[in-house]
Amino acid sequence: GSARARKRLELERGGGEGAGAGGNALGLAQAALTETLSRLPRALAVEVQRERKTFAYFSGNLALREPLKYARGVRHRLWAAFNRTQGWMLVGGRGGRYSQDLSESEFCVVPPGGDGWSSRLDDAVRHGCIPVVVQDGVRMPWEEQLDFDSFGVRVAQADIEQADAILRRIPPARRVQMRVAMSEVWTRFVYAGALLGDDFLGAGARGRLPADHAAHPPLQALARALAFDGAGQPPRADAFDTLMMELGARTRARLPRPSIANSSH
Repeated sequence: GSARARKRLELERGGGEGAGAGGNALGLAQAALTETLSRLPRALAVEVQRERKTFAYFSGNLALREPLKYARGVRHRLWAAFNRTQGWMLVGGRGGRYSQDLSESEFCVVPPGGDGWSSRLDDAVRHGCIPVVVQDGVRMPWEEQLDFDSFGVRVAQADIEQADAILRRIPPARRVQMRVAMSEVWTRFVYAGALLGDDFLGAGARGRLPADHAAHPPLQALARALAFDGAGQPPRADAFDTLMMELGARTRARLPRPSIANSSH
């Protein structure tokens, strides 16, 4: 039952009583992963297991000339701690390789933005890169509606200098499981319906992309994810659907609860 499910999750994460048994815990985690992968389309199973050449990645303002209060000082500390660490890639600014670098990285760091907010969680999830949030007390998009712990990691700001060790303790099987979870929610981080609509794509129209832009692989992937698969399954939800889900949950939370007197009638 639920106890067995919790136990399996502990083993997949490398914890629990079986972790001390070494091979036994690893064997159970691998068996659970194998079962999960067997249910995926072959191309997706290959993708979530693909080796990524960069261990941890961040691209943006590294705050080298910013005051320490900028982005809570997180970016300053990331650079000081890991700019020479093997496997880490810290890039100043965003160039033409940003999307490719995200897709080739195992973990993507999500620090505070200069104004306290950052869209890097969305970027990471859309590229199958495990987001590593370093923002104490800040809720991520849809965090209350989606199971963030299934596909993301939080590192406390006090533990920034230990981030490399923290991430390396996450077993490979667990990382694959997290990418599987991301494959199930990534469209919720894209206003996909709008991107594929006639209002966005139109040859020659001002403010629109050329119609043939829909042939680019990212938009083709969105189209496939949002289309019916012929087996009676509905299309996946996108960011608009998730926003509606969030607003619905907040509305229900604000509704007054019926009193005992009223509920008896």
